[in-house]
Amino acid sequence: MLSRRMYLEFAHPYLRRICAAFPENWIKIYHNDANIRPFLSELGACGFHVLNWTHNISIEDARSKLGGDICLMGNVAPLDLGVRGTPDQVREAAVRIIESAGGRRFILSVGGGVSPGMPRENIQALIQAAAQAVPVPLRSA
Repeated sequence: MLSRRMYLEFAHPYLRRICAAFPENWIKIYHNDANIRPFLSELGACGFHVLNWTHNISIEDARSKLGGDICLMGNVAPLDLGVRGTPDQVREAAVRIIESAGGRRFILSVGGGVSPGMPRENIQALIQAAAQAVPVPLRSA
């Protein structure tokens, strides 16, 4: 919810300091599901390894602004689909996102995690979509 100018002045230096304060070998995850579009290209310089971003920005757009150094995490809409959608809608959204990732590093999730009220069937649909795309065994929910 910041402009690029406000982000650079009031957030960027502090996010860099936060990342630098943790050990180098720790994986640092930044969750921001607000409108980060104005400063998306600057987030790569903060030192985070993983970005959990809003479902309102496509994975292609996020990837093009960030470059390849940050692993993206998301991006099935947590409330519209995760809580209020059907299993088929969740599965279809997950498959679209997996395909959009193009085989690049990516962590599939609904927003920042499972929202209260998300039906078990929708969680299972997300897991099924991931299992069909990834040739490793996944545990079911």
